[in-house]
Amino acid sequence: MRGLLKRTIQISALVLFLSVTGRVAQPLAAEAVSLHVALESPVGANVRQPGEVLEQVESLLTARGHSVSIVSGGELDTPAEINRFDVVVLNGPAFAVDIDWGTFDAQIEPYVSSGSGIVASGWVLWWIQNGQPGTGIEAVHPFSKGYASISV
Repeated sequence: MRGLLKRTIQISALVLFLSVTGRVAQPLAAEAVSLHVALESPVGANVRQPGEVLEQVESLLTARGHSVSIVSGGELDTPAEINRFDVVVLNGPAFAVDIDWGTFDAQIEPYVSSGSGIVASGWVLWWIQNGQPGTGIEAVHPFSKGYASISV
């Protein structure tokens, strides 16, 4: 469990670093753990387009020995579907289409309670604060709604 938590934090830092800089100066220290990572974004989102951030993150994580899938909410909406992954990364706003968390939000709390991980950015908090579905995300993601777009 500690190894999975450590890896989830490392992936979170990588995703957040990429969203700020667009590149990685030095890769994270390699470990023998290989994860199956879901990068979640709705079909049609700009971040899914060739050359955009999800393709870049997929390439970096694959190069580090992880199995990566870019998925939509409809591919995570049952226990069998979401449990195929060790970690689900929520990228926040979909840019050009609506977010689709409502399709799989009910799966998040049991998924995390069983030992898997969710990585979310401050954009996730912003969307939840602005009325998007997220009771499952809120139950497992440690943030305070008193802060705008800050996830701790």
